[in-house]
Amino acid sequence: MSTTTTTTTTTDPPPPPFRWLLDTRTLWPTTSTSDFPAQAARALSLLPPPTRTAILAHHHPSSQRTALASALLKRHAIAHASRLPWPLAHPTLSPLHKPLSPHLQFNLSHQAGLLVLIGIPNGAAGAPAPEVGIDVVCVGERDDHAAVREAGGWAAWVHMFREVLGDADADAVLVAPEGLRAFYAFWAVREAFLKLRGEGLLARYVREVRVVGLRVPRPAGGEGVWGERVGGVGVCVGGERQDVRVEVQAWGKQFVVATAVAGRREGGMPAWREVRLDVDVLPFAEAWEGGDEGDLLQ
Repeated sequence: MSTTTTTTTTTDPPPPPFRWLLDTRTLWPTTSTSDFPAQAARALSLLPPPTRTAILAHHHPSSQRTALASALLKRHAIAHASRLPWPLAHPTLSPLHKPLSPHLQFNLSHQAGLLVLIGIPNGAAGAPAPEVGIDVVCVGERDDHAAVREAGGWAAWVHMFREVLGDADADAVLVAPEGLRAFYAFWAVREAFLKLRGEGLLARYVREVRVVGLRVPRPAGGEGVWGERVGGVGVCVGGERQDVRVEVQAWGKQFVVATAVAGRREGGMPAWREVRLDVDVLPFAEAWEGGDEGDLLQ
């Protein structure tokens, strides 16, 4: 069956900024890497062979699941922002291995089966959108309480991370009544900001980064729903306030998401939308199956 391609003109306004959340924890529930290709065959078929090979090279089903969902979500975001056919909507990599697209600024993070993505399409005539960063953390994923005991107590454990947190943020975590939840909230904000910069936690100036105005968001009352949202968070580097807006929000009882957007954009952060692969992503991609563009996946 053939599909007809509609070419979008450059006069069409770009779609609005967006934030997506995808919960992968119930997808492809196999516990065996050998069974994963069969369970995920429909989704894998929508990606080019090199991407499929890289996904299946992971040594645990949860890693395969995350890699597959990430690849699909990034391609869907680019197609959504650019109105390109699915086979053409693929990211490239910067020298620092940050996924890029000429059509939008975007960033993705995943932790414990939860994926979050922010995208801001470029403006008319390719005017660049502001840079973005996002990070999700899961407070209860590891047995950190045991690690704290093994380190010799809370102060000793936090001290282990001073090279990443910096002295000011480590000191703030030490006295925060939220304990581990504060540690992860500070970590998420720092990571989101450094991802916005395209460098991540390996940036040479990581200890000079300081989070200001952060109040740890309260968890949601149940799972699968948003908790408290905290705005007005700032970031300083070397004592100088950066031109970046940061928002932190709880999801469920254990997750915390930090979003960073460069510059002083009008209005608030992009709205959140929970994305489902079976409803939103796979049918969109399969609409191109059998058309001329499908050959580009070979």
